[in-house]
Amino acid sequence: MLAVEATGEAAVRPAGFSLAAEWARSREELRVRWTASCVVRVAVSPPAVRPVIGMFGGRGTLLGVERAADGSATCVLGFGNPAIAAFELAGFGARVRVLDAPEVRAALAGIGAELVAAGESGDAPAGRVPPARRTARR
Repeated sequence: MLAVEATGEAAVRPAGFSLAAEWARSREELRVRWTASCVVRVAVSPPAVRPVIGMFGGRGTLLGVERAADGSATCVLGFGNPAIAAFELAGFGARVRVLDAPEVRAALAGIGAELVAAGESGDAPAGRVPPARRTARR
């Protein structure tokens, strides 16, 4: 929406319209659209199971969980695209292993290569924002 113009006309709510029901329908439609674009199955090591479920479950992008007797789990996660999946999963390091979605594995490998190169050269990764300076409180 770029502009709004008052018309003076009254808004008419359709008979039987429920704002709460429409809001729920709209949210579900967006969640499905968001998670259906890139579905990734990952093996999650025991220490990362709770963080993965907590992070992705709260967003509605956790599509399924199968827990194993050893405390690990296989999770099905939905993302908008492979690049977003890689960025989201990279922080878990080796505690999360992508079982399918080769385009996500390739993006993760690219992120890893960038981090290794930055570490070897001592340069900050491209686009890194320097930490904010702290000022003394008075």
